[in-house]
Amino acid sequence: MQNNPLIRLLKRLDRRRMTRFRAFVHSPYYNKHRKVQALVDYLSSVFPDFSARKCGREVVFERVFPGEPFEPKKLAPLFTYTLRLLEQFLAVEEMDEFEGRLALLRRLRQIGAYDHYERKLRDLPPNHHPHLHNSAFWGRAMLLAAEQDQYFTQNAHRRSYKWLETKQRLLDRYFLVEKLKDACELLLRTKILKEEFNTGLLPEALECLRHHPEFLEEAPTLKVYHELYQLLQGSSSDYSKVWEDLQRYEHLLDPEELQNVYNYLQNYCIEQINRGVEGFLERLFAIYRRQLDRDLLLVDGFLPEWHYKNIVTTALRLGEHRWGRSFLDDWRERLPPDSRDNAYRYNLASYFYTTGQLEKVLPLLVQVEFTDLRYNLDAKALLLRTYYDLDEEEPLFSLVEAFRQFLKRNRKISDFQKRGYYNLLRLTRKTFLLKSAKGFQNREKWRETARKLLTEVESTHPIFNKSWLSEKLAELMG
Repeated sequence: MQNNPLIRLLKRLDRRRMTRFRAFVHSPYYNKHRKVQALVDYLSSVFPDFSARKCGREVVFERVFPGEPFEPKKLAPLFTYTLRLLEQFLAVEEMDEFEGRLALLRRLRQIGAYDHYERKLRDLPPNHHPHLHNSAFWGRAMLLAAEQDQYFTQNAHRRSYKWLETKQRLLDRYFLVEKLKDACELLLRTKILKEEFNTGLLPEALECLRHHPEFLEEAPTLKVYHELYQLLQGSSSDYSKVWEDLQRYEHLLDPEELQNVYNYLQNYCIEQINRGVEGFLERLFAIYRRQLDRDLLLVDGFLPEWHYKNIVTTALRLGEHRWGRSFLDDWRERLPPDSRDNAYRYNLASYFYTTGQLEKVLPLLVQVEFTDLRYNLDAKALLLRTYYDLDEEEPLFSLVEAFRQFLKRNRKISDFQKRGYYNLLRLTRKTFLLKSAKGFQNREKWRETARKLLTEVESTHPIFNKSWLSEKLAELMG
């Protein structure tokens, strides 16, 4: 029963929605089947515990068909019909007020209830300042204009042909906003997936905006996406302009759209940081803080552990140690419960390492559970850096060998990751040997070896923690 499609889908509901589904099933308009009602009543009573003990076939059958001999074939059609009802319920729940009102207008027009139609039309919220809305607004306004065109064309007493023209104007704005929004997403996917996508009429849309710049002023969200696309595509480098306009117009975007836009900017900043362009670490930090202030990084009410880690890392790299420590503690309880302790310990260890409290790093890393591959790799890399700074030669060399074997045997690690870590291990070992030889070798010979090693670090790709290695070599040569 655990793999039954109905049970799997019910597990995705919360208590409130499960209760509403039960009420939906008891509505005679949607369902009059008593056995289906009995089934949902029982499933609601045990929700969310759908274990075999409570939802085995025999148990469920006894609840739905009390006193009857067990016949599993009777359950199959009940589960199928209940699943269809659940799908219908979810569709009804998804319909918002506008969609319901538009459907009502359509039906009133079709049955000729024109007086009622016009009363309901007047009840719709007035479209004041339509340019101050996102693409969803343009789409809805366009659908409403299309419905009004149908109505006034059909109604001989109230003929009006302006609505088709209005629909065209709204359709143009909707198309352009959606086109530029999708273009930004396609740019990101092209970089991540290393795959080219067909962008359809995007060149024509961009040419249209070149000839009609007034469209950008009429629809600020279009302006934001247009500037963002130019930035991501490389035809503009004016990050500050995109940032300023986003702050000015972010209230016009719904949370999901806003989340995507900040994600595009995050990736752009990371790309610039990796290229060594100055100033983008600070900009990345500003993006994270902006999203934290607006709860845009939360998933199901929790801050994903990898956002937590990236924010801590960015703060520490900027020297924002006090802010980073406060963030570590303040947001600990907002991490997902199953990863909370692991994430906190690892990132606290990273904080102690960065602030030079090396004696506090190892006890925390010992408590980090390596159930997640990324934690395993990150913790090993942090341990490597800690051993280096503590001048722990034997533990460092033992870790290098053990880490190398781990990379070799683990098939879940990509070839790119393996190369990055192999290079880190090899060059860290060389740097530690160089450090140990300082003061014992001929000075000129030692400096020549150091210069060659620095050149090797700079020319090798990929190397994880490359900036750390370069920094250690610079310290040695200084």
